[in-house]
Amino acid sequence: MYYILKFPYASKKKIGIGSNSKYCFSGNAYYFVNKEDGSVFHQFATIDDGFEYRLNSFELTEKKYWKRKNHREPRNIFFDWSNKDKQTQKIKSGKINAINKYIIENFNTVLTTESFITGSNSSGSKKNIKNSPILIFSKDINYTFNLYRFTNFFNDVFEKNKSLLKLAFEDNFSKSLNNKEITLEEYFEKYKNNKRKFIIDYNYFMTDEFSEEIENSNFKLEAFDKEAVDILINRHDNNIISLDELKRKLRLIYSSQVNGFISKSVHRECYFKDVNFNSTEKAHIVSFNRLFKLKRYYDAVDPKNCILIDPTSHTLFDKNIITYNLKGEVIIIKPNLIKDEKLYNLDINLLKSIGAYKFLEENYKHYLDTGANCI
Repeated sequence: MYYILKFPYASKKKIGIGSNSKYCFSGNAYYFVNKEDGSVFHQFATIDDGFEYRLNSFELTEKKYWKRKNHREPRNIFFDWSNKDKQTQKIKSGKINAINKYIIENFNTVLTTESFITGSNSSGSKKNIKNSPILIFSKDINYTFNLYRFTNFFNDVFEKNKSLLKLAFEDNFSKSLNNKEITLEEYFEKYKNNKRKFIIDYNYFMTDEFSEEIENSNFKLEAFDKEAVDILINRHDNNIISLDELKRKLRLIYSSQVNGFISKSVHRECYFKDVNFNSTEKAHIVSFNRLFKLKRYYDAVDPKNCILIDPTSHTLFDKNIITYNLKGEVIIIKPNLIKDEKLYNLDINLLKSIGAYKFLEENYKHYLDTGANCI
């Protein structure tokens, strides 16, 4: 009769993006889905442990919206009404469980949870997708739908169904959640017509707001849906975005994926054999510009086209003073420009294990043909 779609979400502050965001929280969103057509007939969002409740001004407690019954009652579980100073309270696990029990039994939208936390009206988020305060976010950087806005999308496919809602209540929400759960991947596999709109319109990673927020950050994202790059290419081909804008967005995807890729413990060490440095730099093997000009867009955003090496070697490589052969050994291209620098060989086994070898192979072939690196 129905599925329960479950996926993780977080506020922009929790994720580390969005300079204006003040509230740090995460949890799971639950959407009750009609099996017949994929429409949603009920929803709510629970909160993870570690949630911090922030009150900027005690005067907010006198506001009509803040005093709504379905907000006030769960706040009574933890809120210190006697303290009129500005306060931030980290809520303990036992109280989080009590709050989530109340949410499951009483809330009927995902944004009600956000309003409960912030004390503000969520109507702006409902009217304008750009105002979405929460995003899909998993700690697993391979999660396909990380950084997708979602509340407006599922509100658009909402359709009242009293009989299914009654059945869900009879099943007892809190006891039946695990029995009927499906993932986002499973949802879009079952209801394929909904997927393309979701990818085109709701991928925050594609927006100018996101581009501006992470341009100078170390945001980490390894996995992304291949269709995201396809959509960017399609938008350029249809004159929706310029070539420069396509290049900028693909470079951001590459940068964010590299940050995610090298954050894995196996990739954190310098890529030289039996050598480590306090300071390393991320160096392209085959330059982004070259791959972009050749319209090899998927290779252009591939995080495996990167090596972690010391700053001196990075400079020498980019200036065509050195290169590396297929054993990872240093080849000096311009001996007269080498002074007292100590040079190191790459750990070829590491490069093979992480999938970077194909780019090293391409660069070495280019060197044999031209006497220079692929820059």
